[in-house]
Amino acid sequence: MMAYLRRLNVLASHVLAPSSNFPALEVEKNLCSSRKVRPVVIGGMVLDIQATPVGHDILPGTTTPGEVSYARGGVARNIAESLVKLGVQPFLISVVGDDMAGNHFLDHWQSLGLSVDGIRVCAGASTPVISEVYDRKGELAAAVADTHAVEVYLTPDWISSFAGEIQSASVVLVDANLDSAAIKQACKLASHADVPVWYEPVSVAKSVRATEVLSAMTYISPNEGELVAMANALPPIREESDTPATQVPALDGSFQNLALALVRQLEESIEKLLEAGVKYIVLTLGSEGAVLCSREPFGKISCVHYPALSASVVKLTGAGDSLVAGTLAALSESIPEVQALAYGMAAAKLTVESELNVAQNLSWTAITDGAEGLSPLAQELIISSRRTHRRLRVEA
Repeated sequence: MMAYLRRLNVLASHVLAPSSNFPALEVEKNLCSSRKVRPVVIGGMVLDIQATPVGHDILPGTTTPGEVSYARGGVARNIAESLVKLGVQPFLISVVGDDMAGNHFLDHWQSLGLSVDGIRVCAGASTPVISEVYDRKGELAAAVADTHAVEVYLTPDWISSFAGEIQSASVVLVDANLDSAAIKQACKLASHADVPVWYEPVSVAKSVRATEVLSAMTYISPNEGELVAMANALPPIREESDTPATQVPALDGSFQNLALALVRQLEESIEKLLEAGVKYIVLTLGSEGAVLCSREPFGKISCVHYPALSASVVKLTGAGDSLVAGTLAALSESIPEVQALAYGMAAAKLTVESELNVAQNLSWTAITDGAEGLSPLAQELIISSRRTHRRLRVEA
């Protein structure tokens, strides 16, 4: 009981103030006392077809000898399964076709002891598929995604049918495979019950689907390209800079820490998203780690960088999903955001060392030592608001 109450207390500190975009609803005063400590995850279940060359570089216009494998994927599905391995039981809202891949996903989900009530099975539809080609370093070289079923069948009405689950959740995670209307409906339901929302942008093209409801987002987890795209979709908060709107700015060589150098170049985009109402930006930077950005008193912005843990990289797919899951799992254990991201980094390390999208050895115990060792290495960059001063300082 004490652990349950402790979790409820930390959730109360993370809840999102109701967005002005949505009319207020009467919410029972005892809602928090009856709230389940269970996240709701909304988004895609995707079959990954993964191809990796062996002994040769990829050449255009011809076949390359290598290995082809199948894996259970999808951003929301990966995050949900990672949460299970970290001791958190999520409720997944998703969609599959009535085909072999769909049946495989349902069977696997049930084998984890989880409910399939939120997974819509659509007659005549194909389960979402993505075909990925990696280079010899394990980095994604090209991919084609068919997530049409998520956009067509994961509708606002389907999401609304689980309003009770959403409004009693500890957090609602939404991935950008959903269309804009579905994302808005999920945010509306969560906002009415003061449930925090985590938005995972998925890709540059899809990241802008949440532009109208950024004020309802407690957390977003873009990479630098997605960050810039999301910021550019918003009205400017000051005169436009000379930086081309569709490009990530070049690095400033004055910083030894490349991640903080990139943050310095991206400060306008960061400020625009925080100004739009986002409370925390988890900026993922691949081999440079991740940065947690948030608004501080007096208009300042805190950007705390965690370097990536040393890893023997096998494959990079799923690392960002594990980072999100590890951070969410830490938050559920009353760990503050600025420390929770270290647990996400430790989870990502295990994933890049695995052939699977969700590492088989992922567990709370497995990520704890890495997270605790990483925390002292964090560095903070304080950005003064562009509407006051343009000073920058770095703190160890």
